Amino acid sequence: MSGVPWEPTDAEVSATLRLLDRLVEARRLRAVADAMEVDALAEASSIAWGQMGRAESDSRYVFPMRSMAGEIAAAVHESKGRTQTRMAEAEELLKRFPATVEALREGRITLRHADVIRRESGNLPEEVLGLFEEALLPVAEEVSPGVLRGFAVRVAEELNPRSFRER
Repeated sequence: MSGVPWEPTDAEVSATLRLLDRLVEARRLRAVADAMEVDALAEASSIAWGQMGRAESDSRYVFPMRSMAGEIAAAVHESKGRTQTRMAEAEELLKRFPATVEALREGRITLRHADVIRRESGNLPEEVLGLFEEALLPVAEEVSPGVLRGFAVRVAEELNPRSFRER
């Protein structure tokens, strides 16, 4: 004993290791479930886009997307506005960052990590998105979303072909 009164016992160490395993597994399962939602929301958005393509009105963009969002919102007890936002974010993730969504499906990152990658790519042109994702994913698997955000900002700045002044 080192003289520290709160030094853990062998039983407490074992219990802690078991609960850490449970917490890690819970986080992985949450990521898998979040990926299922991303896939479903993006599919819902795709269905609504298909409906909009068949509409004959200039305001066609409003009704199918709002209707789909309303159906989902009612089913999951969420606001229609929040659902529409989530549909757009899911669609963007799947289109622009397929490897990120795959890492989410596999439980290697969380939805918060995926959101950082999506958000911090905002000023980047399409041609560098793959490099951006490739640089961020290994880091995302090892750090918190907050740390990832700082790294993502630096990588985005390095990859952006337009200078800060031009932007």
